[in-house]
Amino acid sequence: MQQATGQALSVNFPAHHGVCDCCQRAASWHRREAIRGERATPAGTFRYQICFECLNDIEALPEEQREACYLFALVRHARSYSEEFGEFLAAWFGVELEQAAKRAA
Repeated sequence: MQQATGQALSVNFPAHHGVCDCCQRAASWHRREAIRGERATPAGTFRYQICFECLNDIEALPEEQREACYLFALVRHARSYSEEFGEFLAAWFGVELEQAAKRAA
């Protein structure tokens, strides 16, 4: 039991790691091509990964747009596990996916 639950999620879901949650390009945190961000809530900590190119673009945006981009990445990361999980987080954080995608673009 311990061995089965001790594996990282990237072992169980390898296709959902190593990509930027903004632009979907290959970007590995382990190869220092991306950063991992997270948002802590009482329900848990939710993570996302953003390549440095997108990060530079996002950091140049005004605060409101920057926040929308980070939340969009978080929801997109969750949707890589399941669409329902992504929709749950979108509702939790009040993200309207179509609007967030437009602001992130």
